[in-house]
Amino acid sequence: MLEIDFKRRFNDGALVSAKTVPAPMQAGWLLLITDKAKKQELLTKQREGERVFRSIDSAYATARRIGFRKMVIEQH
Repeated sequence: MLEIDFKRRFNDGALVSAKTVPAPMQAGWLLLITDKAKKQELLTKQREGERVFRSIDSAYATARRIGFRKMVIEQH
C-alpha cells in the first residue's frame, strides 16, 4: 500500500503499529504496518514492489509522516 493510503487509514483510526524489518535478500529495511484487524501490509512504491529504506532513520521519518509516533525495529 502507498504512503498516502496509509496516511488516510491512520487518520481514520484504522492503523495500530509500525515496524521496520530487514529486507530479505538485499541491504535495507521494509516498513510493515499493522491495522486493528491485525492485518499486516508493507509500504510499497508507486510503480511496483516494496519500498526499501537504506536506513532505519528514513523508515522512521516515513512512519512519522504517516502519523505514528513510535516504531518497533526488528532484527534477525
